Amino acid sequence: MASPAAAIRRVLSTSLAGELKDALVYLDRGAAEVAAAAGGTYALGAAALCDLHAASPGDLTTAALLRGGAPMRRVAILLTTLLAEAEAAVLAACGMHPAAAQFTLLCAASEAAHHDEAPAVYGPRCFAATSAAWQQQVNASRLAAGHGPCSLAIQPCPLLCLVPLTSAAFVLPAASAAAALPRAGRLPAGYSTAAAAAAAEEEDKGPSSGAAASSTGQGPQPRGGGGGAAPTTGFALLAHALVGTLSALGYRPEAFSLGPCSRLTASSMAFVPALAEDAQPAALVLIDRLLDPVSPALHADLLVQRLFDKLPPTEGGGSLDGSGAGAAAGARGGTGAHAAPFAEAGREVPMPSLDAPLDGSIGSGGGGGTGASGDGAAAAAAGGDAGAAAEGGCASLLPGTLRHPDDAQADRWLEFLLSRKGRDSPMFLRKWLREAARKENVPQTQRFKPGSVAAAELRALAGALRRQSPATAYRHSSLLQLAEAAAGAMEGGHAERWEALQREERQLLFACSESAGAAAAHLSELCQLAGRPGSPLGVCDVVLLLLAAHCLLPGFHPWLSGGGSGQAFQPQQEAQLQEALVEAVMCGAAAAAAEAAGADEELGGMRLEARDAVQALTWRLRQLSAFRASHLGSLAALAAEGPDGAPRRTPLLRRIAEAVLRDETLPKLRAGATSLSGAVRSALGRFGGQFGLQAGPKPSDCSTVILFVLGGISVAEVHEVMQAVEERAAAVAVAQAQAQAGGGHGVGHAAPRPPPHILVGGTALLRPGELCGHLFADICTA
Repeated sequence: MASPAAAIRRVLSTSLAGELKDALVYLDRGAAEVAAAAGGTYALGAAALCDLHAASPGDLTTAALLRGGAPMRRVAILLTTLLAEAEAAVLAACGMHPAAAQFTLLCAASEAAHHDEAPAVYGPRCFAATSAAWQQQVNASRLAAGHGPCSLAIQPCPLLCLVPLTSAAFVLPAASAAAALPRAGRLPAGYSTAAAAAAAEEEDKGPSSGAAASSTGQGPQPRGGGGGAAPTTGFALLAHALVGTLSALGYRPEAFSLGPCSRLTASSMAFVPALAEDAQPAALVLIDRLLDPVSPALHADLLVQRLFDKLPPTEGGGSLDGSGAGAAAGARGGTGAHAAPFAEAGREVPMPSLDAPLDGSIGSGGGGGTGASGDGAAAAAAGGDAGAAAEGGCASLLPGTLRHPDDAQADRWLEFLLSRKGRDSPMFLRKWLREAARKENVPQTQRFKPGSVAAAELRALAGALRRQSPATAYRHSSLLQLAEAAAGAMEGGHAERWEALQREERQLLFACSESAGAAAAHLSELCQLAGRPGSPLGVCDVVLLLLAAHCLLPGFHPWLSGGGSGQAFQPQQEAQLQEALVEAVMCGAAAAAAEAAGADEELGGMRLEARDAVQALTWRLRQLSAFRASHLGSLAALAAEGPDGAPRRTPLLRRIAEAVLRDETLPKLRAGATSLSGAVRSALGRFGGQFGLQAGPKPSDCSTVILFVLGGISVAEVHEVMQAVEERAAAVAVAQAQAQAGGGHGVGHAAPRPPPHILVGGTALLRPGELCGHLFADICTA
């Protein structure tokens, strides 16, 4: 099966090659993220790539010069937002190029997706109506200026909603409408309990609940939950994006859902027409992020996760040491977190940029600059010695990227590092650097101790290779940038804080395995530590550890979840934790008040506000714990004792992947009816047990299974699923070898069916510090 990146290239090189070849291509933020991750756009013949929101009248002239000076007449614009949001930027870009005769808009959201999401704004044939209106407006301006008319057309391009991470993992573009618009109340999709659950219950009532079907056949669209619940929006758009993306990958999705937001999405998918009914079926398992809010918040011993956490997000604001200002710092528990422990963080840009420079001082170019550069200029830039990196940063060879999709070897390196934990990743990185140095005849005069690898060793090896010659540096630019990023993540304040959080998370895991009292005592100590000046822990870190305790304790002590209240601690322990957390918040408030004259009298009011916020947080944690128990059943445990008796984490995504690989039935998983065959199998599973018919459908019935998390996935979770797949493949290989050694499978016994191929996806790529803002956004804004 082709990887997501290969699928994007295949579609762009076949059905869309005519629109892109020798054209000036404008990208919005979401499309730029897709292009950076998928690569291959220049190989298709596009003259140049430009930022849509920084369009310049000189873009077309520059693109023509890059193509040898021949006049250019075609412009393509790639959009991941809805048309109304992009209207101003599109019309401005079209008005800047009177020499262009043809404008083609490739939109990630289909015509039906626009109409089903906002029928009051977009009609059933909104592409034709919008293109005609925009063409008329552009031509009126051109004729008034004495220029000839042009044509403007809008076409769907569903693969613009796909950002490949690995050959088996992907996310949605952070700035796309499919990722940003789905919400339940004030919370992003996948993070809501009451609002999404109420809307899902209304959805289950069918058309009689008062929601009429749209003219395109779209089913009842819940816009608000019962009992005054906040509205839900964007789920129809997400459903269209998933169906369109998977259809472009060659699959016909059969939806399964786990959680209320996932149920809403699966219900909407039932009314989205399949683009290819004869395509290979694939099980799409939709999972609410709230069912496992702990795993993406933990700091794994995984180098690739540290790289993604340290690299700055798309819209700047963050520094390489993770000490960005404002809300971003609050999310990471840095200095800003003490003043506003429950502030929202990164909700608008939940995914780190895959094309951000490794060095924050290197910008992405001025407005209207093209994405093309000659090999000679790149090699000259590569030859410059970036010098030793500053503390907490890493010198970038070129305007650096962690991903190099046009370099197959670089992609294999990054994916291999994703499968390795602990010291393995730096050791393999050192091995690759030494092999490159030997290949280029670079003398290696320094000697380092065997075993663990220090950041200084990676920097020294990369520096020697870079200084050999400009051509050598350019040939190995992807490896050098990976080494520099790894060295920056292994030292400095970011590394110290990461390792400190690793230790505290490990100690909390052991405390939870012992008793709730031990966990409460450990959390109280962490609250005191978070209140000290210069502490590596912030209040948001303690809040996420408190959340982890609520989710981990029932796995070791099942009686804690038996009452359905979600209360993991005794009332006295809970009161002590609340007071300790209030004191941690007030330490930061007192420090801020000490710098402001006359602020002492405000501390009393701030303490009352902090106590109210902590009480609301405690209630929310109970609600989350009870919500997980009711929706997961036996899958709720996120930790258990390992074979050696030591506690170990069992992320929900890995447990689901293991059950799928073993062809097991998942409790609480609801099968949707996204096709005729799916509806028949779902009905047989629901009523067939009474008549001795087959059981209900399982995800493992399909040869391909996509695990998609509403609310985002983390790098560590992708690693866990990869490990589960590798372990199952090894077990199957051993079983087959034993069967062959024993004379085959015997008469009447068929060979075991190979396990399904598993893909992992999500609405965003999450970093540990972002979970606090997503989970408690409504508390922050209350």
